Amino acid sequence: LGLKFNCGQFSFAELPLLFRAGILGVTGTLVTLGQFQRNILEHVYKVNHRTVMPSIYGPTNLQFRPADDTWVLDNLVHYHQKILDENLIAIKAKRSVLNYFEKEGLDAFAASSYGQNLQPKLINFDKDVDNIDYYLRKATLAEQASILPDTLGRGLDFMSVDQQVEGAGGVMVVMTYLPEDLSDEIQIRGRTARQGNKGAFKVVLHGPSLVEKYGICMAELKKQREGSGLYDFLNKTRIAYMNAKAEERTGVIDRSKALHDETIEYSNTYYRRDTPAIIERRMAYLRNQNPRPKAATRIVCVSDATGSMKRILDRAKIQNADIIQKKKAIGRAGSVNIKWVAYGDYD
Repeated sequence: LGLKFNCGQFSFAELPLLFRAGILGVTGTLVTLGQFQRNILEHVYKVNHRTVMPSIYGPTNLQFRPADDTWVLDNLVHYHQKILDENLIAIKAKRSVLNYFEKEGLDAFAASSYGQNLQPKLINFDKDVDNIDYYLRKATLAEQASILPDTLGRGLDFMSVDQQVEGAGGVMVVMTYLPEDLSDEIQIRGRTARQGNKGAFKVVLHGPSLVEKYGICMAELKKQREGSGLYDFLNKTRIAYMNAKAEERTGVIDRSKALHDETIEYSNTYYRRDTPAIIERRMAYLRNQNPRPKAATRIVCVSDATGSMKRILDRAKIQNADIIQKKKAIGRAGSVNIKWVAYGDYD
């Protein structure tokens, strides 16, 4: 029986610094790291040696022609229609399709008539997660379409074993938004053409969303669409966007580090003798970490009221009182309402 206290926040980014003598890592997105990320690796983690090795499976069999496989649509109807068209073409060819969305875009497409048009062959990985292994296998079968949130752009291993799909060109991935970081896009591409298999990658984007997020002028988008440099233009735009956010991202890192250091200092007090000064330092820290609640804390205790349970009931009452006293000790108890519900099995 107890009430939760916030005792701080550790930053995983700070933990490798405890083992600075030997930081090793393997990644598939090393060459796409931005300047901000490279600066952190070199100046914070002192990782100054990088080696790029080819895949043991040889050159990739991914089909992606940026000039031909990138589209930006002017409105939501045309955007959804294009996503549907690419899926229907692939399904007719006996391929399977993985469509990656941002959360809001996924919900909007799934609820639209265009998303409904893919039923009953559509797997929604934002909902169908009870048996994830089953759906991972099913998603790469011929004539199967899936929609996935951006959070699943890495970490899910789709293995294509359907010979119909492989014969038709492999699993096709459709990316329906422009990730802020190129490394995230590389991870999404990597859901297909794995381990020597074939695959294809398409980019279908909603123009007004790009204008809103990246500050792109719609007239400039239309101009780029007429030539062959649309994808390169979009990539340069997001790089500039991320560089402009460097100061904001640095602020987030600094705040996380400050919280981490405070938490470490607090946890270290438990390795020292409990002097009044140490105890007060802990209490001051906890008061800062746990703002006084605006709403009352409500506790409902349900217990057996038969006579044989009296000793346990007495102990439970004492523990409840102790919890409230500890909350008061750090000045954050607020209003506490306790109700005791007793029941008995009476014949």
